Amino acid sequence: MKHLILIAALTCASPAIAQETNDPMQEGLDRLGEGSRLLMEGLMGELAPLLDDASELGAQMAPFVEELRKQLGDAFEGLNAYHPPEILPNGDIILRKKQTTPQPKEDEAPIEAPIEL
Repeated sequence: MKHLILIAALTCASPAIAQETNDPMQEGLDRLGEGSRLLMEGLMGELAPLLDDASELGAQMAPFVEELRKQLGDAFEGLNAYHPPEILPNGDIILRKKQTTPQPKEDEAPIEAPIEL
């Protein structure tokens, strides 16, 4: 039992002994850490209302953004019918349309190229 009391006393006393050392470097680092923590807490306290306002604005704008997305999607729907643009050495830009083969109907046989003999 005496050993447990001695171990507990030494364990509790060791942080107090470590804190009593007057190392100016450690003291400066502790103050910098505390100052940066206070700075961040102050900034978050000031920015919290602004972040709340921004989330409310986002909720209000959601229907407009969805409508804009639908309109732009309809306007650019045909872009996948073209290959990426090619730039020639003389500066010309070529937009090639992708070749589409007609799809056979369900009751028709697939279209095959004629066989040359």
